[in-house]
Formats: sequence, structure tokens, C-alpha cells
Amino acid sequence: MGRYTEQELRDIFYDALDFFNEALDSGITRDNTVLAFFTPDNGLEVYERFCREHFPKNLDEDYKVEGYFQSFAAQAFVDRGQYGVMIRADTGFRLPELHRVFLHEISHLFCCENEIE
Repeated sequence: MGRYTEQELRDIFYDALDFFNEALDSGITRDNTVLAFFTPDNGLEVYERFCREHFPKNLDEDYKVEGYFQSFAAQAFVDRGQYGVMIRADTGFRLPELHRVFLHEISHLFCCENEIE
């Protein structure tokens, strides 16, 4: 079990998004961003469900490799104006580290939408 509940992680993520938007007004909002929570034990199931429902092109990624869901704390997804982040629910990061992780993922969302044609 991590330091935070899923609701706390959700609130912390959206606080980071608000902070990001104060600087860049990115167009990434609570309304067009979906979050999913996983642990290494259920990561494959969560990833496949999340991608089937929201980001089907990501099912072509090499996500079944051993250790994949132990290798990250959060992962960003983008598809035609919809944004998503899978967040590791059992993270032990302190709040400043968690803010840094979430701002990093939000930056990926922003860059994918604004730099890749």
C-alpha cells in the first residue's frame, strides 16, 4: 500500500494540472483527462482496459514485457484531444516528488499535442 489513496492521488494530479495551466493554459483539463490507477500486480489488466476504452493505439506498444509495470510511477497517453495518465497507486513518493512526476507527465501530454504532427 502506498502513502496515498486514489482520491488523494487524483486531487494531487489535478492540483499539478492547475499549476501547469496557470503558466501555459494548455487546454488540458479535468474534463478531457482520464486517470487510471494501477499496481504492478494489476498493471496489465488496468493498462489493457484503459487503452481499450480510451487509447486503443497504445495496445500496439510493448507493454507485456516482464517488469514493465514496475518501471514507472505514471505514464501519459494522448489521442485526438483526449488525455490520460496511468498512475501507480502504491507509490511511496513524498509530495514534492509526486508533484514532479505529475508535472513531467502533464508536460508529455502538452508536448504530444503541440509538437507532434
